[in-house]
Amino acid sequence: MKTAIKYVVVLAMAAIVLKAIFARGDYQDQLDTPVYRTTLEQALERFRETELVTNDGGQSLAPGSEGATEPPPQPRNWKPPVRSYTEPPKPFPKMYPKTPQPLVQPRVGPEAGKQPIPLPQPVTPAVPAVPEFEKGRDAYLKRDIDQAIPLLQEALQKHPDHIGAAFYLANCYSSQRKFAEAIKLLEKCVAAEPGRSQYYLSLGSAYRSAGQTEKAVEMLEKAVQLDPSNLYIQRTLVSAYQSLGREDKATELFEKQVAACKKQIADKPGDPAGYAELASTYIQYGRNAEEALAMAQRAAQLKPDQARYLVLQSNALLKLGKRDEALAKLDEAIRLEPENRTYKLMRDQLQPKPMPAPAPNK
Repeated sequence: MKTAIKYVVVLAMAAIVLKAIFARGDYQDQLDTPVYRTTLEQALERFRETELVTNDGGQSLAPGSEGATEPPPQPRNWKPPVRSYTEPPKPFPKMYPKTPQPLVQPRVGPEAGKQPIPLPQPVTPAVPAVPEFEKGRDAYLKRDIDQAIPLLQEALQKHPDHIGAAFYLANCYSSQRKFAEAIKLLEKCVAAEPGRSQYYLSLGSAYRSAGQTEKAVEMLEKAVQLDPSNLYIQRTLVSAYQSLGREDKATELFEKQVAACKKQIADKPGDPAGYAELASTYIQYGRNAEEALAMAQRAAQLKPDQARYLVLQSNALLKLGKRDEALAKLDEAIRLEPENRTYKLMRDQLQPKPMPAPAPNK
C-alpha cells in the first residue's frame, strides 16, 4: 500500500512537469526538445535521491541507503562568488542609445505595405545673440531713447539685416520726430517680414505724423487685416479716417470697437482689460467722457496697483475739463511707477506755467 502511494505521488509530479512543458504548442514536437529531455533527466535524478524510490520489500533504493544499487552522489563543489574589494567594479553594459525616431507618414492605397515615407524634420536656425540690440531694446522699453539710439545703431552696423534693431530704432526716430529716417527703416521691416501687423502699424503712424495720411490709411488697413482683434490698430485707423473726412468709415469701426469691448466685459466681468479698452476708445474719439471715466475707475478698482488705469482716469478727467483732478491721478500713477518718464512728461505738460514777473518801473 505504501509503495502504491509513493508511485502515485511520483506519477503526479511527473504529470505536473509534463503539463508545464506541454502547456503550449504540439506535444509531439515538444517531446524531442532539449528542454523536455533535460527536465526529465533532472526529475529522475531527484527521484533517485529521495525515499520515494523503493524495492518490492519497501526498502529504499536512494543512493547511500542500505538497498541502494548506486553509489551516493558526489558533493557538489559549488562556492558562491566572492567580490573583490581591491579591483574596480566592472562597468555596466552599454544600453542602446535613445535616439529620437524620425516622424513617418504611412503609405496608403496600393503602396500600403511599403516602407513609410519619412517626414522632413524641422530645423531651427541658430540666431546669434546681439548684446547691443538687447540693451538698446531694453532701454527703449524703459523710454530711455537717448541711451537706446546709439546701441541700436551699433547693432545695425554689425548686423545690417537685423530687423528687430531696425524696428526699435525706427520707433526711437519717430519719438524724436525724425519721420524720414523712421519710414526708411520701417519699410525695410515690412519688406523683410510682411506678415507682422506691428510693422504696418508703426509705418502707418509714421506716415500720418509725416503728413502722408493716404499712405498711412493703406498701411493701417493692412495691419487690421493681419490682426483684426487689435483694438489699438483700429482706433489708429479710425483717427486716420477722421483726418481724411471719411466719417462713415470712422463711425463703422468705432461702433465695432465699442461692441467688441462690451462683449469682452460681458464675457469676463472681473477682467479690467475690457473696461480699460472701452475707456480708451471713448477717450481717443472724444465721445462719452463720463462713461469713459466710469470704465477707467472700474478697471482701477479691479487692479489698484496698475498705474495705466490711473492715467486713463486722468485722460477722462481732462476731457471733462477737470485739470486739477487729472493732475492728482497722474501723481498717483507716478508714485506707482516713479521711473516712467512718459507719465512725468504728461504731468509737466498739464501743470500751469508760472506767470512772468512784471518789469520793474523805471
